[in-house]
Amino acid sequence: NHSPDISDVISPNYTCVNIIETYLLPCAYGGIIGGIRQSDDNYSGLISYDNGQYATLTKHFAINASYNRAIVDATRVMMKMKNLHTRFPEYISSDSLSIKAELNVWSKRAYVLGRDDDVHGGGGVLISDRNQTGTSANMLRSLELEDASLNGTKPFDESFYTVSGCLEKMEEILSKAEDEYTKNMFGPEKERYKPHVDWYNHILGALIRSNTEGTLSKAKMIFRGMEE
Repeated sequence: NHSPDISDVISPNYTCVNIIETYLLPCAYGGIIGGIRQSDDNYSGLISYDNGQYATLTKHFAINASYNRAIVDATRVMMKMKNLHTRFPEYISSDSLSIKAELNVWSKRAYVLGRDDDVHGGGGVLISDRNQTGTSANMLRSLELEDASLNGTKPFDESFYTVSGCLEKMEEILSKAEDEYTKNMFGPEKERYKPHVDWYNHILGALIRSNTEGTLSKAKMIFRGMEE
């Protein structure tokens, strides 16, 4: 799990972040990173063909249903944390630790959704109109609609279910965080928004694994931001 340093311990976001990272453990250990890409060189091991159509998902994707659940749970806690920031800003607000957690969640979503793009030949393409009920996007959507119904919350918009949508969220989070750090560089809030290497690892990893256009130029911009 996450090993806290002093700045983490005093962060009001520490409890939420710890829950998020605990939910994401299956994605890190033998999960998304360890399992999904194991047959990249042979998609026939993942997908059965039937007259040119993708017919059935094998155990590789069935097993990964648990990782979809992990991402759904982590996303739910992330949104609750952001809701706390809005409702009780005098007690809890965004900081370096919460930003790192948000980028982690979006990175995991982008990676899982990227499996659909790899298999179906997309590139951040919305797949809700495809007749592929087993895709990660549809699995995530189904689980999150169920959660929304149970908790009385609004369903997420479609950007939550595309690689490009996740990347846009990450770019927005990073840009805002860097702006806040620049504004507070010489003030008492400097440490609150101090950039963390994991911010950039999460977004660069998501970019590199995506098939979206402009990946190289965006990566270069992020590297320039790190240098500055």
